[in-house]
This record gives sequence, C-alpha cells and structure tokens, in this order.
Amino acid sequence: MTDAISPREHELTVRIAVLEEKVAAAEREKLLQAREYERRLTDLNHAHEKQVKDQQTYISEDKFNGFIGEINAWRGTIDAWKTTVVSTLSGFEGGKTGSTVLRNLVIQSITILISLSALMIVAFKK
Repeated sequence: MTDAISPREHELTVRIAVLEEKVAAAEREKLLQAREYERRLTDLNHAHEKQVKDQQTYISEDKFNGFIGEINAWRGTIDAWKTTVVSTLSGFEGGKTGSTVLRNLVIQSITILISLSALMIVAFKK
C-alpha cells in the first residue's frame, strides 16, 4: 500500500484544518472580548465610585432653596434697616455735609495746635 492520500482525503484534511483554525480563532476572540468586557466593567465600577464621591460634595435642591430663602430674608432685613437709616439721615438735609464738617474740624484743630505751640514757646522763653 502506498501512503499517498487521495485528493478527496487531502481536501477533507485541509477543510478540517481550516475549520479547526477558525474555531481556535473564535475562541481567542472570545477570550479577548471577555477581557475587554472585564476591563470596561472595572472602569465602570470606578466611575460609579467616583460619582458617589462627587455626589457627596453636592447639596440637595431643598437645602439650596432653604439657604436662598434665608439669604432673601436677611436681604429683606438689611433693606428695611437701610430704608430706616436713609429716612433718618434725610431729616438732616440742609445741614453741612460730612466732608465740610471734617474739613472745618481739621482746620480748627490745626489752629488750636498752633496757638498752644505759640503759648508754650512764649511760656518757656521767660
């Protein structure tokens, strides 16, 4: 007998080898895809943990609206106080302005200091 194989057997052998390689390639692809899914899930888990941490730094809308309410109430009291002060100060209209009063006070103080200096010089010369 000869060890030669018939063309039909050769064709079948080649087809079997091709199919085996296709199955092996499919297995490799399946393993690569499984690793990729695992990597993505790990990334998603870390992203979820980061999101939970980030959410801990935020305040809820209810707390924010309460804070804004407190700010608006405070602003209302300041506005009321400001209105009272302005109405009180408007009663002083017609008087001297603050800068005029300050200028007059400085000039008077300087005059007094010069007079006192002159008196001390005269007193110590004798």
